Amino acid sequence: METDAVLKCEYEGCTATVMLTWRCPANGKLFAQTANVGDSSCALGKIGAAANARWVTTEHKVSSEAERARLEKDHGVKLPANARRLHGLALARALGDAFLKREGVGLIATPSVSAPIEIGGGDGGDVAILASDGLWDVCDAVGAMDVASRASAGSGGVALTSKAADELVKHARGKRSRDDCVVLAVRLAW
Repeated sequence: METDAVLKCEYEGCTATVMLTWRCPANGKLFAQTANVGDSSCALGKIGAAANARWVTTEHKVSSEAERARLEKDHGVKLPANARRLHGLALARALGDAFLKREGVGLIATPSVSAPIEIGGGDGGDVAILASDGLWDVCDAVGAMDVASRASAGSGGVALTSKAADELVKHARGKRSRDDCVVLAVRLAW
């Protein structure tokens, strides 16, 4: 919220997704926690086991039932059932876009923060994919982990995550994504 206040962006805005990881000193288990604002998101999964990939962030699109309910309850904004935009934006939360926040249309910068997530067996196969909507508009969590798994076959460490991120951007471009596409793949082991 403080970041949003100091941005001083009247007509520009952005989304954000962050992940914090730590190892519990008491039991040695690896944990992660995510936070996001807007329609950038994080998926968590295992290389080679794409079917088990899952979202670990909350979607803040206008099309989300939870966001539509928040807009109506907190701001009195009732959108038509087929509405996919809030004053031109596809999202209901963002950093910046101060002019819309002053108008009271329901756009906020409050992030969603996940509960701590225990990371799997510590075999080095756990990967987080943090990306902008340029990827997520054309690919779900399982599809992204499948692309990352195929791209990183036979690789490890930095090569694994670098290849995975590169291939995910290529995948989004190949699907004709119309939005910015920023991808960060992170191997969750140390």
